[in-house]
Amino acid sequence: MNETASEAQWIPEATPMVRAIHKESVAVATAEASPAGAGAKARPASPSAEATILVLTRDVAARDHLMEIAIERGYGLCCQTDGGEAVRVLTMEPPGLLVVDMDAKGGRELLRTVRAHAEWRLIPLLALTATNNPMIAVTADAPTFFMPEMSGLEQAIAARLEPAEDA
Repeated sequence: MNETASEAQWIPEATPMVRAIHKESVAVATAEASPAGAGAKARPASPSAEATILVLTRDVAARDHLMEIAIERGYGLCCQTDGGEAVRVLTMEPPGLLVVDMDAKGGRELLRTVRAHAEWRLIPLLALTATNNPMIAVTADAPTFFMPEMSGLEQAIAARLEPAEDA
């Protein structure tokens, strides 16, 4: 199969790479925030290493946007283009958040599968769609973000994966 770089699938084994990239960026930020680098701008505390996102989408722009969010905030990320593969990943390592493209192959079936298993029902869910069909939000029963803008997606992800700070 002939794939271009933008069409390459991300596999579960890519998640450690995202974590490694984040660890390197955190190490640099920590060095800058140390007394020797006192003039550097301090970064917010990184989220738990257990904060992983499982994404089901075929949309390249959505995958790229989610990759940027994952690297910036230090989340693990696994992108799948097929609902069956996403279920396989769920059985191996349940994520901290599930992002489902309702227009992707197997998206609705993935939702039914997640809701049918008691251990997966508590996984927070966000939905993506490129259509303006109000039934998508009803079917997903989750916050729905419209592609390609996905306005507010980063804040919604952070709210589900990062512990709330006590005031």
